Amino acid sequence: MFCPVCRSEYVEGITRCHNCNVPLVEVLPLKPEIHTRSNLKLATLLVIIGISYNFVLRITGSFFPDIFKILIVAQVTNTMSLIANLTIVFFFVSFYNDYVHKEQMRLKKATGLAIAGSLLMLLVNIKGLLLVFNISSYLSSYQVRSHYIETIIPWVSSIFILIFFIIFYKETVLDKLIKLKKAILLAIIGSSIGMLYRAFILINYLYSYKIIYSIELSTTIVIILLPIFIFSFITSLYFFFCFYKEQ
Repeated sequence: MFCPVCRSEYVEGITRCHNCNVPLVEVLPLKPEIHTRSNLKLATLLVIIGISYNFVLRITGSFFPDIFKILIVAQVTNTMSLIANLTIVFFFVSFYNDYVHKEQMRLKKATGLAIAGSLLMLLVNIKGLLLVFNISSYLSSYQVRSHYIETIIPWVSSIFILIFFIIFYKETVLDKLIKLKKAILLAIIGSSIGMLYRAFILINYLYSYKIIYSIELSTTIVIILLPIFIFSFITSLYFFFCFYKEQ
């Protein structure tokens, strides 16, 4: 009997892999093709670029909000932000297709949630594009709904991403992936911070019907929160960097 994930061999009578917690099989499946892993590696590289862009955009907007009052700048940055979030979708789809084994049902479901969460965030980007390209006829009839999109969807998306990292951490128990396991643990901490921040934004909106954007915060508050934002970004970046090397 063999484990289809770590490919370890077990004696007869054992039905599950002690390391991967998946059912054993009698015949090992073929190893993933090289081009399949190459696609996942490319997706990981693109998502590193994507989250880095979003982080720089967020910090720039916090300290220099007047820049984004220029229409062409707002249009370009929002378009690029949409592309950056598409790289996140591309990564999770590639992860689902190329990395998750069919026996890893929990990880499969968690990756599906991550895909759904990243797709939901695209709705927020689309809403932003509608604003900067002045499609006011659409926005006027959906103003209240769009406010809920800006608060609830990021919070729900952050929960889905957090669930993904938690399940991935539980599934990654091989000694040879110990460095990746540590990176996932850091990503869990960083994702938890992001989820709590988005929960604060949602609660504030439900209480005051006002959305707090980072560009609306005072410079003092931004400086206080900056280490938290940087830590959350670094944990995500470190995970994707370790995952890229693992490919």
